[in-house]
Amino acid sequence: MTVRADETDRVTGTRTRGVGRHHATVQHHPPQEVMERHEAQLRARLRECPGSAELWTYLGLHLRRQGRFQEALGALGRAVELDPHDARAWAALALVRGDLGDEAGRRAAIEDMLRHARRERA
Repeated sequence: MTVRADETDRVTGTRTRGVGRHHATVQHHPPQEVMERHEAQLRARLRECPGSAELWTYLGLHLRRQGRFQEALGALGRAVELDPHDARAWAALALVRGDLGDEAGRRAAIEDMLRHARRERA
């Protein structure tokens, strides 16, 4: 049996542990001070690059992870405004709307993501 090293997504903190072909995903929760420092770094980068949809998406995901859904909604809304073809931003927006219990908004975000993806391919 082959043991693989743990892999952790730097943005979401999701850790994947693999042994052979079997994988498990575990949510890793760093200390609050690490989360605050990460948010400060994201906001500093956004002051330098306010037009970066990617940074707004990262901030939205970071805020969602902390349960700050309204703030996440604003950041992700800005991300899709800046880059309507960013599927990751639309998907994150759909997740946050779902977290808030807005099923219609969740479906609309998914439909918008698919609509923009079709336009990009055409």
